Amino acid sequence: QYTEGVKYSVKNTYATASFNSNGDTYTDEVISIQPYYTPEGSDKTYVVKIVNVIKSDYVTEVIIPEGVEEIRGMWETPNLVSLKLPSTIKDIQSIAFSNCKNINKVYINNLKGWCALSTMQRDEPIFSSPYYMYLNGEILTDLHITSDIIRIHPYTFANCKSINRLKIISYCKKVSIT
Repeated sequence: QYTEGVKYSVKNTYATASFNSNGDTYTDEVISIQPYYTPEGSDKTYVVKIVNVIKSDYVTEVIIPEGVEEIRGMWETPNLVSLKLPSTIKDIQSIAFSNCKNINKVYINNLKGWCALSTMQRDEPIFSSPYYMYLNGEILTDLHITSDIIRIHPYTFANCKSINRLKIISYCKKVSIT
């Protein structure tokens, strides 16, 4: 997993990670963002809460660690096919993956969190291309909405081609099917 070339910046009490190969010699296919950042010469460590723009023609997989809450910017990763998201993700900017037309595998481990993403309140899907969703490492074919999920926003599963069946177990207050 490739971590060299990932730039970190500190703002307030958290860190932001970004990667831009810009024709440099970074040719690794997997980028793994580190969950913590300690600036050079500092004894303070910051939690990485935001992943900003990732730009690279070589990257095919991005692994975002637990603790990251937001994904921002327009990613320029045309060969990205696999994205692993943490359970802590709360917001994905609606344009983040609009230029990532080859994403076909999205890994999540928190279904309740995925259904509650704030970007899901907008009128557009996160991924514009068809993809397979994996929950806790298993392909998601049967979607069971349990009582702890009270709302499913529009476009939550738009373009997800792995889901064959939806079962709402109880008390979901609002379901928007798009």
